[in-house]
Amino acid sequence: MTFKVRHSRLFALVLATIFALPFSLGWLTGLFIWTSPLVFLNSLSSQSLSWLSIIGAIILIFVTLRHRWYCRWLCPTGLLCDSVSKLSRLRVLKGMPPLGIFLAALVFGAAIFDVPALGLLDPIVAFHAFFSGFKVSLVPALLSMAGLIFIVGINFISRHVWCNKLCPLGGLQDGLTSLRKMMTKKDERATAFDVGRRAAIGALGGFGFAVLFKRSIATSASIIRPPAALPEGQFQSTCIRCGNCARACPTHIIQSSFDANDIAGLLTPKISFTHGYCLPACTACGTVCPSGAIKTFSKNDKKSLVLGIAHIDVENCLLSRHKECDRCQFYCDYDAVMIHPSDFELAAWPEINRQRCVGCGACAVVCPANAIRIEAAPQI
Repeated sequence: MTFKVRHSRLFALVLATIFALPFSLGWLTGLFIWTSPLVFLNSLSSQSLSWLSIIGAIILIFVTLRHRWYCRWLCPTGLLCDSVSKLSRLRVLKGMPPLGIFLAALVFGAAIFDVPALGLLDPIVAFHAFFSGFKVSLVPALLSMAGLIFIVGINFISRHVWCNKLCPLGGLQDGLTSLRKMMTKKDERATAFDVGRRAAIGALGGFGFAVLFKRSIATSASIIRPPAALPEGQFQSTCIRCGNCARACPTHIIQSSFDANDIAGLLTPKISFTHGYCLPACTACGTVCPSGAIKTFSKNDKKSLVLGIAHIDVENCLLSRHKECDRCQFYCDYDAVMIHPSDFELAAWPEINRQRCVGCGACAVVCPANAIRIEAAPQI
């Protein structure tokens, strides 16, 4: 490996780490995830392309023309795997057949049948998910970090086994190289046939996974999703659990869901108004979502994107205790809170206009009596 290549991947590792750290960088948040051609193909199959998808499209051209170009020059996870491999002399899995092409086809096959969630097998997605673990509680953190830990750690058991035998991103590049050679060299057709066979088996496996995954979805009426999220069942199958939306959220209200009774929804993003509310002008989560689970939306769209509905426990409201308060009305940017005068002296009562409320959580966060709660909007 030349000096130039070594330092290119080191620079990529530093850059990817900066973009993956658990804080918002605006539309740059999690930017490195868009460099993965596997993420690009995943989003292409699910018709969830963004303008940031251009990055993956360009790199897809490079890896088609130059064998494993991404692995050699850009992959931060590959650099970590190589570093661990240098510490080991073990080759426990030396006889393992190459499964990268099979796994790449598995990911792509599931995405074609509307389950892009297997994109979490992408080492770049696993890299980003690892850093998402620093923002969540212990159990979701361990689950988020497990992917990268496994990918890097398995190379200590058997040197270079991930990159050479298992990586679906590497397998995708091997398949593209084989296809290119088949089109230019007749003697490569036997190899291409073998690659095609493994890819076909993987695609069938992806279809089978998609069917089983959809059957396992148990939608919950209590979970509040980010704005512009797909309908619940589709959301669970489309989200790749990368954590980009949680990193990008300026008020830190997007968290990873963890419910032992809802395996299909594990680690998908949900809204919690513990730390703040959904800002009316913020479009960050839709901008940085690479899978299309959260659609891109504008500031103007935000006015009609319903997260949930606010409910007021009037008996706990300060107004019902003859105390002055209008914070819920003052902080509502959607004019969805009305305060009605009462027939009783110095008393009034608040009401939510359900036609205007989008469930942003502002009223619940500022209420000094904790008399307001946000409930998920009913699925249409």
